[in-house]
Amino acid sequence: MSRLSFSIASAAFDRSLLPPEAGSVATPAFREAVSAFLQKEFQDFGGRATIRVDDQTILVQWDADSKQPNPLVPIVEKLRQGRQAEGIQLLELLLSHRPDDSVVLYNLGLALSDAGRLERAEAILTRAADLNPNDVNIKVALGVALGRLRRDAEATAVLKAAAEQDPKNPWARRNLGGILLKAGQPEEAIPHSSMSRCNSFHPVPILALIWQTNTKWPGRCLSRRTDKPLPLQFQAKSAEKCRRRPALKSFAVCGITDYNFRQHVWTGHRISV
Repeated sequence: MSRLSFSIASAAFDRSLLPPEAGSVATPAFREAVSAFLQKEFQDFGGRATIRVDDQTILVQWDADSKQPNPLVPIVEKLRQGRQAEGIQLLELLLSHRPDDSVVLYNLGLALSDAGRLERAEAILTRAADLNPNDVNIKVALGVALGRLRRDAEATAVLKAAAEQDPKNPWARRNLGGILLKAGQPEEAIPHSSMSRCNSFHPVPILALIWQTNTKWPGRCLSRRTDKPLPLQFQAKSAEKCRRRPALKSFAVCGITDYNFRQHVWTGHRISV
């Protein structure tokens, strides 16, 4: 078996994962609760974990199971299940072992962005993009985090670079179309959003673009997760509904939270031990 060591500062542990009575660092209740939490989580990893918690440091030494040597796999499964806080805490531990692993950084940055911890998400995803400039999805995640931070010019630049690097990547094109729409550039947004139309995305944002630009559109629009055409009357009503809905402005920064996107981009690639 291979042994991995993870460590973080005790004060950095997410105390929302602990019982209320264990919320104070440097107390017996805190040490016991952290140890119990990590013992339970590492059971999903297989192998054997030795955990030591003191007032300054949390240390985990894990002897990996030969049948499941990659701790990222069960962590990613937690993220897929929506267990963000647990997944983020475990990824932070894993990052202490592999601080320059772009796969770990990417998954952590994506989870932090979805959790609204945007400043740290941006820093983590920037580091991941620097380490692995060929991964377009890292750029998409970084662009969306910047958009959520309302740094729209930077988000547009990053998403344009992602779309240029991989013109067939629907996630890059959809989010670029959204940020351009938010910036009041619907004519530039349409080609990117029309590409999304062919990838089972909901047509309503595209219909709003049609309304804003008075653009003629083919007499069909794909409905979500189906190839059946929607009637033109429905398109007109949906476009009008979209025009009246202020929440449309948030489209540019919400694409990454799409269920299909998360299922596609969480990655459990093997890390070296």
